[in-house]
Parts: sequence; structure tokens; C-alpha cells
Amino acid sequence: MEFADEFFVLYLGDEDTAWDALNDDAKAALLMRATLAIDLLDNIKRGFKGEKTSQTQLHAFPRDGEAFVPEKVRMACALEALALADEEGETRRKLRRQGVSGMSVGNASENYLRFGLFDSNTRSRAQVDFSESLASGEAFGLMMEYLDIRGVYAIR
Repeated sequence: MEFADEFFVLYLGDEDTAWDALNDDAKAALLMRATLAIDLLDNIKRGFKGEKTSQTQLHAFPRDGEAFVPEKVRMACALEALALADEEGETRRKLRRQGVSGMSVGNASENYLRFGLFDSNTRSRAQVDFSESLASGEAFGLMMEYLDIRGVYAIR
């Protein structure tokens, strides 16, 4: 939590953020959810590069004998926690996971692209949008270097 607090001061500057409005219990819960979301990236294709430092460790990092979680992974965890704090965004992600392709309220409407690891038509792993695996696009970008996702994928 201390890392996330310090990171957001540098990353967001002086602007008031949703993170600042959270109490410590809420921050801890969001950081735990973010850690779990990052750990679950290990289920994509070949998973993370390398091996856990200790086979008894709870989380995916550190890896390959390192003593600490890499800075980029810690940054990704903080960014993912901030994204998970966005209740409106979370509501949209839940709708997309449930297969909702769009919604309208009055004159306003939204349409959603396919979400996550499964194609909505075939329920197969043939169509994959890995970037939707985390709520934060920045967090996913930081985690890319740790994923072993060699192969050919369609660029959308």
C-alpha cells in the first residue's frame, strides 16, 4: 500500500484521485484483487516466463531466484487496483463478461467489443484479446514483458 500511495503521487501529481478517497482497508482489498488478477495472467498461453522463486510462494512473483517483486509488476498492481476502484468501469466489465454487447439509456447508448479469453460465438480459445485480461490497459502493458505469449495473433 505504501508503494501504491507513493507511486500515485508521482504518477498522478497533485490531482485528487479516487485512490486518495479510499480508506486503508479499501486500498488493501483492491491491491489484493489486483494481485490476484495479475497472478491469473499465468493462465494465458504459456503463462509467465521463468519459474517462481519458491514453489511454496503464494503469488506469481518474484521469479527466477529474485528476492523482490519487480518494480514494473508493483506498478502494474497499483494501476490495476486504481482501475478496479472505478465502480462505473467495473460495472461495464461485468456486463461484458456476461455477454452484454450494448446498452441504451434514453438517447445515449454504448456498444461493447468481445471480452476476455473466450469468443462470444464459439466459446473457444481461438479468439483471444489478452489486453482485456486486466481492468487497466497500462497495467497490462507493463505485464507484457513477463508473459510468454509467443505466436501469431490478429491485431485489432
